[in-house]
Amino acid sequence: MKLKILLSLLFFIFISITSLFSQDKGYFVIEPSYSYYHQHEINVALIRSVGVVDHVVDLPVGYLGPSISGGVSFTETKSLLVTKAGFSGFIYVIGARINLINYTDFNTSQFSIRPEIGLSLLGYVSITYGYNFKLSKIDTFNIQAHVVTFSIGFEPYLLKDKKYKKLFNWQ
Repeated sequence: MKLKILLSLLFFIFISITSLFSQDKGYFVIEPSYSYYHQHEINVALIRSVGVVDHVVDLPVGYLGPSISGGVSFTETKSLLVTKAGFSGFIYVIGARINLINYTDFNTSQFSIRPEIGLSLLGYVSITYGYNFKLSKIDTFNIQAHVVTFSIGFEPYLLKDKKYKKLFNWQ
């Protein structure tokens, strides 16, 4: 019961934040990532971003927004489907994210919360350290662990913008 309330609250916050950002001129960031703990995890996230722009040089220097993602976690003997809902923010050389994560093998599922903090290159190439905190009493899939994540963010919106094409000779 407590888990359903927590998930409902997280979903409400996610929708609220998304609608708040949709009033701004935002865009989507596609962020593939690889995480390592005693398992390997590969995900692709879709982030509804409000661009963070340095107005001195008029270039984007990061992103901030809610995210959803899906992927797989695997070892030599098992694989799990991983789905996430969270919030990410990466600006200049620092960043953080927090995710509610569901791991499932389609017979059993387990939820965890993973806060992460790390370094980034203008928000688009980042490496973070986090920790999976299990939300159930039993760690069914042995996921409570220290996690290192490497991710790269892509903004398809910027590839269409004429001033960025000219700046980087993408003509």
